[in-house]
Amino acid sequence: MSLCQICARKVGTCSWERDFTPVPGWDAIPTKILMQSGVREQSYRVLRCPLFVEPKNKGKDIIHKKKTKIVASNIETGETKEYETIRAAARDGFSGSAVCKCVLGQEKAHKGYTFERVEVSHDSSCNRPRE
Repeated sequence: MSLCQICARKVGTCSWERDFTPVPGWDAIPTKILMQSGVREQSYRVLRCPLFVEPKNKGKDIIHKKKTKIVASNIETGETKEYETIRAAARDGFSGSAVCKCVLGQEKAHKGYTFERVEVSHDSSCNRPRE
């Protein structure tokens, strides 16, 4: 998840949001995103930004919202683990507050893992044929 997704900055006051010019001084990972047209476009996953404005809810409602999951990726091995909530990650030995900071882009990693929140589409199990 990119910090841009939760930034409370007003429309037009950020060079990236306004005209896709990278913000000087940000910490971002180049990536590609799939557009509705089917074309992959250059983008960035912003981890830190000098223009970032914390949302009023501090991003916690977004992180704890249903239909999301937390994905932990081991920095060295690339192994991933999925958790339904931050609390589930905490039960597996991670600090809940550290995971939250990583998801919000305030920290890069925790215990050798990076963390991100991903949207989960509707429960596909209800569309499975009955056996």
